[in-house]
Amino acid sequence: MITIDLMLIKSINTTIFDGLMEEKAMKKVVLLLLTLVLSFSLVACANSPSAPVSTGTSVNSETSGNAESPVEPSADDVVKVGLITGLTGLGDQSMNDQALLGCQMAEKDFGIEYKVVEPKDASQVLDMIQTFVDDGYTIIVCAVPDYDDTIAEIAPSCPDVHFISVDSMLSMDNVMYVEYLTHEGSYLAGAAAAMNSTTGVIGAVGGMDLTTISRFIDAYIQGAQSINPDIQCIVKYVGTDYNAWADTATAKSITLDMIDNDADVIFQIAGGAGLGTIDACKERGVWAIGVNVDQEQIAPESVLTSMLTRGETAIYEAIGGYINDEIPITGAFQASLANEGVGIVYSRHLSEEQKTQLKEIEQKIIDGEIEVVDAVNP
Repeated sequence: MITIDLMLIKSINTTIFDGLMEEKAMKKVVLLLLTLVLSFSLVACANSPSAPVSTGTSVNSETSGNAESPVEPSADDVVKVGLITGLTGLGDQSMNDQALLGCQMAEKDFGIEYKVVEPKDASQVLDMIQTFVDDGYTIIVCAVPDYDDTIAEIAPSCPDVHFISVDSMLSMDNVMYVEYLTHEGSYLAGAAAAMNSTTGVIGAVGGMDLTTISRFIDAYIQGAQSINPDIQCIVKYVGTDYNAWADTATAKSITLDMIDNDADVIFQIAGGAGLGTIDACKERGVWAIGVNVDQEQIAPESVLTSMLTRGETAIYEAIGGYINDEIPITGAFQASLANEGVGIVYSRHLSEEQKTQLKEIEQKIIDGEIEVVDAVNP
């Protein structure tokens, strides 16, 4: 309600009419003020709050401390998706950025609301997941498999929350794991490495000595040996804990050591730490092979090709299936050469002859004519 101060009326009247207090003048003032009041009222009505509109996106480095009760999604609810990156965080030009892209695609097409948190230590992840659960998030995406033990601990206590673990093999009722058949794509990367090695020595830098990383490296060696049976491969790992994935300095150091031992094509499977491998290859003028995304833009004249994993597609499809068709987020999403979930970049650095040969190998893998030995399922 707007109250008119009579003293204000008198003041305005005095100012405008130079002290004239005739009845006619006073009526004009009152009429003027009433007009102003009516105008203010109309503006206030026009600006009154309507139904809240969500921006759909919130990207933060810390979780919110405001807890809400978990809610079941309905046709009228916005599905809330929480994304937990690996320790390298966003900007790794690898798995974390892929997971973010999947959420952005789902936001655009399905109207979800998402929030990103970037842990600096794996010990923070349990609290981050619990905060998402308390805040009513329906889907929680872990961009890396590093947190599978934490998911396995908390998932049974929140059966109405759905987890997506990327590059994982965690099988639980409310967990969907994205399993990349990385041995298929890595075989092609190895063949490309052998085609372009002049020393007969290639290398592979893994983040940690894990079975999932062996899946890349073993197949890489198989592919290289299919081109040159006598080729040698130097294998090194960045570290023994999850901090290794962000340790670019160590990755660069061990890569330089490989180059000193004649390796002239080096495949990095080290997450964000792999940027150190690419930097070392650029510095010494040898070839690097990227991973997860096309990493040529990092060092345009040094990245021969990249072994692709398309995590954004898996995340997007899982969220879309849940929202549009009420498909449970559970089981495995297998990304293969056949469904283009993995592959390599047929880059400008590969000759036309090499591209033709590699595409023939790719089709033979798809058709089963070439059987790549899988370190996970030998």
